[in-house]
Amino acid sequence: MGVKVREIIKLDNFKEFRLIAGASGLDNDIDKVGILEYEVIDNFEWLFNRGDFVITSFFFAKDDINLVKKSIDLLVENFVGALAIKNVYYDDLPDQIIDYANENSLPIFIFDKDIMCEDVITDIMDIIRNKDNHILIESKIDVIINSDLSKGVIRQLALEINSSFNENVAVSYCRPRKYLSEENIIDIIRNIKKFNQIGIGVSILKYKMGILVIYSYEKNIKVSLYDYLNSINLNKKDYYIAISDHHSLKDINTAIKESIYCMKYNVIEKDEKIYYKDTGIYKMIMPFIDTVWVENFYKGIIMPLKIYDERFNSSILETAIKYIECDCNIKKTADSMFQHGNTIRYRINKMKEILGMDNLEGSFNEQLSISVKIYKILESDL
Repeated sequence: MGVKVREIIKLDNFKEFRLIAGASGLDNDIDKVGILEYEVIDNFEWLFNRGDFVITSFFFAKDDINLVKKSIDLLVENFVGALAIKNVYYDDLPDQIIDYANENSLPIFIFDKDIMCEDVITDIMDIIRNKDNHILIESKIDVIINSDLSKGVIRQLALEINSSFNENVAVSYCRPRKYLSEENIIDIIRNIKKFNQIGIGVSILKYKMGILVIYSYEKNIKVSLYDYLNSINLNKKDYYIAISDHHSLKDINTAIKESIYCMKYNVIEKDEKIYYKDTGIYKMIMPFIDTVWVENFYKGIIMPLKIYDERFNSSILETAIKYIECDCNIKKTADSMFQHGNTIRYRINKMKEILGMDNLEGSFNEQLSISVKIYKILESDL
């Protein structure tokens, strides 16, 4: 999988690159680099393809602008991702060529002759390899947590991610509080590694739309993963922070799942609980959320309330959710919904009637609470 042109031009060696055409193509994918330094128009096999970032000085066309135009025609026909021209012979291009590149979303850059082409190539290939590595590791994490593997195989897969892992681990999953693209997340991880001492037994990885921190340590050494996260600027102000219990390396699948479940709890409940051990009944619900048993239980409670609301344009389900959020306290529920307490009592009695639980109290609250929690999980975008 390649990277976008706009990701490439964020790199240090590209800060002085001047975009002269094709701004609409900055989201073109790039998966390799090519050099155009000889005429390939008539007598040579065309070497460039979709996803190429082409670098040239147009040496072969230094005295003939028509050769430049023909070359760019062929680049467009072959769907190359971008063209960078070293300003040895050309510091700009005619309006006709620029208009053509704009029409075809071909980004064209001019860069200074003092910038080494080898450095440009190295930077592009490094960022492509880095992104490919993120994808590979993410797929290994998926295998670790979603497959029925022996503990020995799980440990081996963990060591493929980081051969320096110690035998004890805690895992944190940090999800940005505001939307960030995958590219933004990779940039954050790159900067964390650039400006901090990470430690060889620690891995900081992109996973889905968040950052996974796997912290391994030697036996009997006290570890504060929360303090470590703060030290590398992964904090509660910018991220939902979730931390697993401590596990052995062969149980890293459990640790990763716990951190993900805890993060989902924080987002759903808008709570500040950091540790998986504090997520209450969600510890039981989360691992089974996709089973038919949970689905049937949830539908048996929530769906009749939704159907009633749709039929009578009422607020029974909303009241049920708020009632559970207020710990089944009628006064708190009424205050939070700006309703009279008798209105809330009436709605609760209506819920019992709809569900055939007229004579239940504790059991009604218990079943409603679990159903609302399942509803929140299933209705979230996590």
